[in-house]
Amino acid sequence: MNRGMLGPLAVTFASLSLVSIGGANALRPEIRRQIVDVRGWMDNANFVDLFAISQVAPGHRTKG
Repeated sequence: MNRGMLGPLAVTFASLSLVSIGGANALRPEIRRQIVDVRGWMDNANFVDLFAISQVAPGHRTKG
């Protein structure tokens, strides 16, 4: 990641954290919209793949 992307990335996720009741799964549509549609940081297929990997990564907690 280049340093020029760090500021916009921090601002994007800081603003999303203000409405993050329910965790990442509740925010997934808005996170996808920001990353894919608005910012163009990755395409939809990469986003879906990376989000799925993040859900099965060690340390991920699920309710239940």
